[in-house]
Amino acid sequence: MTTKTEFLKQYEGLIQKELSETLECINLQLSKDGGYLGELKFEQNVPYGVALHVMETIRSGLEMDGWTYSHNNKVLSNIFEVMVY
Repeated sequence: MTTKTEFLKQYEGLIQKELSETLECINLQLSKDGGYLGELKFEQNVPYGVALHVMETIRSGLEMDGWTYSHNNKVLSNIFEVMVY
């Protein structure tokens, strides 16, 4: 059986790319408005497990920086409704 760590390891490059792009989008709004509300769509070639890992990593980082974070999405969907304030 594949572990979560093994699964994510094979997508390290894609995870870094998606983290960078997604954080850039969110940080731009946070620096302007002090909050972010939007829908983030990952491309079809991004596996759901990778998209979810990216969003969990972002949540962890934002919460450590004092932001309140929440997201909604359907299981196995690469579309996340995100709110940060």
